[in-house]
Amino acid sequence: MLSENQKKRLRADFAVLAAVLLLSALMLAAARLRRSPGALVVIEEKGGTAAVLPLYEDASLELEGRLTVVIENGSVYITGACCPDRFCQASSPIKYSGESIICLPFGISVSVTGGEGGYDFLV
Repeated sequence: MLSENQKKRLRADFAVLAAVLLLSALMLAAARLRRSPGALVVIEEKGGTAAVLPLYEDASLELEGRLTVVIENGSVYITGACCPDRFCQASSPIKYSGESIICLPFGISVSVTGGEGGYDFLV
């Protein structure tokens, strides 16, 4: 059985834990509300920029038979990847400025840029 002192410490620990969880949830909500939709899709390969495309025009771009970047309904995703793990293909579609999908085996990155930039929050 716990002593009175241990019970007080346990209650204080739970109060601190609850405060930390609440603060984390508030910060996450604030960050999600401040996201701005992107305007451009930048596709980069090892050698440099492969393409810059508007996010709000549906398009499909095959990169040397290794994978296909698809822009559809204001978001972008990768399909048809021929690398072993296909992590890039399993990624969720991206549409907010600053989001990226990376294919490490082929050295390809797909990033959304543009829109309203700014700080996530100031401390």
